[in-house]
Amino acid sequence: MSKARGVVRSRPYHKNDNPHVEEKNNSVIRKFVEYDRHDTQEEVDLLNRLYQSLHLLVNWFLPSQKLLHKVRTGSHITKVYDQAQTPCARMLVREDVAEEIKKRLLATRAGLDLTSLHHEVHRYQEQLDEMAKRRQPLVIKKRGNYAYIIHEFTT
Repeated sequence: MSKARGVVRSRPYHKNDNPHVEEKNNSVIRKFVEYDRHDTQEEVDLLNRLYQSLHLLVNWFLPSQKLLHKVRTGSHITKVYDQAQTPCARMLVREDVAEEIKKRLLATRAGLDLTSLHHEVHRYQEQLDEMAKRRQPLVIKKRGNYAYIIHEFTT
């Protein structure tokens, strides 16, 4: 008899598994959202809209390379990558993907505009920054090796 399990964050017996589970957080999420804490419902709704736009941007416009294999020569490791492609392009090349799905992907791609997606993502980022600034009365400005605390009170 098996028990129903909720969301599992890592694999069993892998205590340092977060890099495996969250491998895209640094390259996608942290790059666009940064490290601010967004916990109000308004911020969560805005984050969900941002993630929708990022999904379209990353999967249809940002190419990535996949590691094919590693070659070890003594203590030196050489990594061999394939040619950079978008995830959508990888799906279109695969033979095990149905033609209906490929047609839907192409239709979705035809309806997207890179410039408007960039503007949308940038607008959401600015809104998130404004919400974070409203919560934080102190702003730390960094210049070189020094950090200055500036009291900026907004109402």
